[in-house]
Amino acid sequence: MGTGVCQQIPYTHLQPFRTGLSGILRLFGFSSLGQTDSVQQNGHTLKVLIVDDSPLISERLNQMLSEVEQVQIVGLAADGDEALRLFHEFRPAVVLLDLEIPGRNGLEVLREVRKRAEPCVVVVFTSYDLPDFRDACLRAGADFFLRKSTEFERVVEIVHGLVQQYGRQNPWPGP
Repeated sequence: MGTGVCQQIPYTHLQPFRTGLSGILRLFGFSSLGQTDSVQQNGHTLKVLIVDDSPLISERLNQMLSEVEQVQIVGLAADGDEALRLFHEFRPAVVLLDLEIPGRNGLEVLREVRKRAEPCVVVVFTSYDLPDFRDACLRAGADFFLRKSTEFERVVEIVHGLVQQYGRQNPWPGP
């Protein structure tokens, strides 16, 4: 993997296709992210964790984000327990989170992520733009809440914006 190229993660651990309820959370805490090494991997990359039980959605997000310089996909999780394991192992700066996943649901994962000291941008990506879901996610600490049907491409815009923001605020802090 060369500088500025995102590594694609193979689909070896994902469950069979299931349409999931997923979402993207609103951006949270640029300045606080600059104070940790969660934005650094291989010297200069933004670590991203994708959590969705649909292999089609996860693979599409993985492909789209592979084209963004200075981004590394650190894992693809198909359930809540795997999402938390990968979150603790890799400490990503960004989590793309489906709400309806096996095991712990996306809202439970979000709440657990927010209990941790590591700052992280959580983007919830959902098929349903219901006010109750949106409100619950935002109260739990979601940074973005996006609809899959109309805002899929915004994921790349958000991640690209984070890469740009980090470059201006704190150029890739060391461990």
